[in-house]
Amino acid sequence: MSKRVRWRLLLIVLVVAGMIAGYVAMGYANARREWIGSGKPTLTDALKKGVRLGLDLRGGIHLVLQVNTIDAVKAERDDAAEQLQTQAREQGLNAQERLAYHQAYSAPVFTTLKTWLEQQTAERVVEPNSSVGKAIAYMLGHWATLTQCIKEPGAPLDNNVAERALKLCIRQRKNSLFYATEHSAYIASILTSVIATCVQAGVNALDYLVAVQEHRHEVFANPRAWLPWNYEAALGPS
Repeated sequence: MSKRVRWRLLLIVLVVAGMIAGYVAMGYANARREWIGSGKPTLTDALKKGVRLGLDLRGGIHLVLQVNTIDAVKAERDDAAEQLQTQAREQGLNAQERLAYHQAYSAPVFTTLKTWLEQQTAERVVEPNSSVGKAIAYMLGHWATLTQCIKEPGAPLDNNVAERALKLCIRQRKNSLFYATEHSAYIASILTSVIATCVQAGVNALDYLVAVQEHRHEVFANPRAWLPWNYEAALGPS
């Protein structure tokens, strides 16, 4: 490698490092507003500013910005979902009332979104083999299941609860490789399952484990009465 090439590579590294340090110093929020605007990124903003980040090694050095379109889509989806869920909680809606609410307010949003997704494919605005194109194809291919909240009472807007539960099992399986014995890994898996069940039932896991230890004879006699979601009734008045 010639000396001239080495100096050029060193200059590139220094410029990139300096610009990255500058953006970190600005803070992610300021940098985001600088390129996208004072508001949150929208799908239109993402597509308009969807250029690549890179270096032109042939004709000099310059940086260009890439707006992450998928992050913009997820941000809008999550904000909308959180807003609808918050409104439903504040109004104390039951499953049937939530369904009517979604049919009135969520269904038009889904219709607009589906139309937009189909336009991106039909008009070839997005490359089908790109990450965004694959995401669009996935959504359209699973549209019936992704819109169950406007069809079935009690259906959530997302499956985050199920995904977190699956990740918990996978993480415990990985951790089990480092236990001294197979039996200790088995016990840890049982405790993990009990704690996760308590969390879903809105019960303090420590209080539950203490209660079943203190009343182990009653637990063996009638296990169904000492499950995380109903054990407090078996305890009786404190």
